[in-house]
This record gives sequence, C-alpha cells and structure tokens, in this order.
Amino acid sequence: MTERNDSGAAQLRRIEGYEALFDELLALLADDKASAAELEALADKVGELERYFSGAAWKEDFAADEAGLLPPELKRGVLSEDGLYNALEEYAERRSTLERQSTKRKKKRRLGVLLALLLLMTAGTIVFLFSGYRADERVIAALSSDAVRVEQTDFGWFFDGAGETDALIFYPGARVEETAYAPLLHALAADGLDVFLVRMPLRLAVLDQNAADGIRERCDYENWYIGGHSLGGAVAANYASSHELDGVILLASYPTHAVDEPMLILCGSEDGVINRTRLDAAGNYGAVERVELAGGNHARFGDYGAQKGDGEAKLSPAAQQEQSVEAIASWIAREEKTG
Repeated sequence: MTERNDSGAAQLRRIEGYEALFDELLALLADDKASAAELEALADKVGELERYFSGAAWKEDFAADEAGLLPPELKRGVLSEDGLYNALEEYAERRSTLERQSTKRKKKRRLGVLLALLLLMTAGTIVFLFSGYRADERVIAALSSDAVRVEQTDFGWFFDGAGETDALIFYPGARVEETAYAPLLHALAADGLDVFLVRMPLRLAVLDQNAADGIRERCDYENWYIGGHSLGGAVAANYASSHELDGVILLASYPTHAVDEPMLILCGSEDGVINRTRLDAAGNYGAVERVELAGGNHARFGDYGAQKGDGEAKLSPAAQQEQSVEAIASWIAREEKTG
C-alpha cells in the first residue's frame, strides 16, 4: 500500500508540474500581441509539454483520471486531450506566422538596403565618371583640319594624314575625355600614320574591347596597329591577343595576355601611376621594345592636366608627345622593314 501511495504522489507531482507549464502556455496564447521573442522564450517548456503529451506518461495519467484514481480537487487541464492538443497547435501556428512575417520584413529591409546601395553606387559611378579628366584647351587646334583631315565619326574621331598604308586604332585611358589625345594623334597622322580615336562607353575601354572590329571592317589598310594609354592600352593589348594585327603600341601601359604581335611600350621616367612590377614583366607576354621618356610622366601623353598619384613631369605635354611620335614612327619603320 505504501508503494502505491508513493507512485501516486509522484504522479500527482508530475501532473501538477505539467499543469504549471500548461498554464504558462495558455497565458501566453491569451495575449494576441505576444511577440516572436516571447513565444521563442517559452519554446523549451512547450517542448516538454509536447514530449509529455506524445509519451507514455500522459497516457498513464489520462487513464488514471478516467478510472477516478486522481483527487477530485486536482487541476487537470493538461489531461484534457483537446485542450492540450489545441494549445500546442495554436502555439506552433503563432510562431510560424510570426516567423513568416519576420522573414518578409527582413526581405523588405534587405531589398531596401540593396536599393539604397544601388542608388549610392549609381550616384557614385556618375560622380566617378563625370569627375574624370577633361581635355585641355590645347586640343581645340588639334581637332581642326589642316594637313591632317580631322573628322568626327560615330566611333569617335578620325585623323587622316598623308599616309595611306598604316593605321592605328587608339583606346583612351579610363575616365579621360578622348579628345585629350588629339594633339598626340594629330601629330602621328601628320607623320604618316592615320589614327582612329575611339570614344568608349562611359569612358571605359573595358566596356567595349572589340570596338576595333567595326573600324577594321569598314576601312582597308595594309598595316593595322592597335594601342592606347593606361587602361586603354591594356585593353588594346587584350584585343590583340585574340586578333591578327601588325603591332601593338602601349603608352604607360603593359599587356596582361600573351600577344603574338610585336609591342612597343612608351613610359615616362616620372610616371607615378603605372605598376612598375607589371611593366617590368611585360616581356613575359611577347616581344617588347620599351622606351623610357626621360622626364615624362603618366598623364602627359594626353592633354588633361595632372593625374592623381602621378609624378611631377620635367617635360611639357607637347615635348613628351613629340618624343612619343618620334619613337612610334621609328619603331613602325623598323618593324615594317624587318617584316
């Protein structure tokens, strides 16, 4: 008899313990404004109730209640099959609903953040591009026809000099107004090398690497060269790596892919922008002749003023460009003679 009394007392304590958990659950569910955090805080206790309801202990307690073995005054809401089941279901549904709403809010917040970032990036891009390097006034004369016919075209500008066999397609540097190279290219055309100056989308040659294709398709020259300044030169070299040409002319630039054609690289001794390590490794990508212009810098291949990070030039833009024309003309003459 003592054993039965002990087991009965343990059963009553168990029921009372789960009844207390059940009361906490019902109190929480009675609050329509209970937050996801409040529901989450009760998760462990609800888990205990679920395990009790689905286990042998609840069946034993329920059977004892049905047999009249439990005291009449005992609070036994936890033994109400429908009551406990419904409470557990409502709890699960409330948590699921709040989690879905939270996920939607998070998605909206993420979308808002992404849109804000996109706007910032767009605004930043516009500022970046339109705060680039503008051509100086000296280019005005170089865009006028004299011995060299200068024509604005759908691809940019064409400098048509006395030569008829050789042509250079020129890609401008990043964010540099293309006409800044007009004095240099006008001088090259006057020396016998016709030049096609390409106007790039958003002033970035990387956005139209194959711009040279359309020019070569519509024009007929015996010898085609491609080149450019800074990033424009690197993009031009990339183009040459997969197209057949007669040579590549790089100003303050270097190739990043293997090139079969001979390459000429001009670089100012005071250039503070170019990566010297990569410049020194240019020979790994093909046959390179490198000419260093004493006193020249990065920017003065064009006429667009000082460039951030550049060294101080000891040559004027006109002097640096004059030396560049001489070096390019000499190199082409040697290449065509040996070729």
